[in-house]
Amino acid sequence: MQEESDPGVLAASLAAGLGRGLAGDREMFLSLLVEALQPALGERLRVQRSGWLRRDGPIRRLEIDLDTQRFALEVGKAGALTATLQRVVRGIALKTESMTVEAWLQAIATALAEYARTHQEALDALKRRVW
Repeated sequence: MQEESDPGVLAASLAAGLGRGLAGDREMFLSLLVEALQPALGERLRVQRSGWLRRDGPIRRLEIDLDTQRFALEVGKAGALTATLQRVVRGIALKTESMTVEAWLQAIATALAEYARTHQEALDALKRRVW
């Protein structure tokens, strides 16, 4: 396996590059995460915003659909981030697992590495944005 497609390298890049935003500003972290993932995922990444100008409003939830897995990161009522992973079979969610944001980043990095192995356009976009 090439180093660029190693899930550990991808996870470290996401955690280091995006985790900086988490420590200081939740909205910045979410914006950086969307900016990094949008080129690779396109319509597989859905972003929900709040406020009057929803297109430019704060991010409330993002969801990543990778066929057999759905990842979600949501801002709760108290402002804390809630991370979940759903296992999906034939369009039906069988299991939803809550996890820490750090574990979520690791899981999404691993899933994206696997997704990129079968979707060359996604791999090229990830390389431009993350590495």
